[in-house]
Amino acid sequence: MDGALGLGNGRNGIQITGDDNSIGDDLGASMNTIAYNGEDGGAIEGTAARNSVVQSLIFVNGTSTDDIGIDLAADGVTDNDGDDVDTGPNDPLNHPLITAVDATAGTVDWTLDGLELTSYRLASPFCDGSGNGDGQRYLGAINVMTNEKCRRRRQHT
Repeated sequence: MDGALGLGNGRNGIQITGDDNSIGDDLGASMNTIAYNGEDGGAIEGTAARNSVVQSLIFVNGTSTDDIGIDLAADGVTDNDGDDVDTGPNDPLNHPLITAVDATAGTVDWTLDGLELTSYRLASPFCDGSGNGDGQRYLGAINVMTNEKCRRRRQHT
């Protein structure tokens, strides 16, 4: 697809129901475009675990306010919660919360409430109007490790 013509379908762009799947790669060799679908860009459902969607441009998906870029359980935005010991698709990982942006310095402050002493890979998508959604522009990714005391990490990227 050259981006000039939307070729999505009437459902989710991708749908994952199994474990250990990876859509895209971190090598930058190629980037997926997941766009113009009638529902979510991607849905991870059931008890699917350890799935990743990286280096993918996800935008213009869905006709409902519940439709977002990547949707755990295909039921709209999954709210963050404390302790992050959950069951469900991808063990409903919390998403990082952006607390400050300094465009001049090129830094972003954020927090992540996850499991203690656990490594996470965070990607920086360009958000849509909902503040939760798509990633039309890939801005980069970093690996982070939560700490043992408060499980939060603040970092400039």
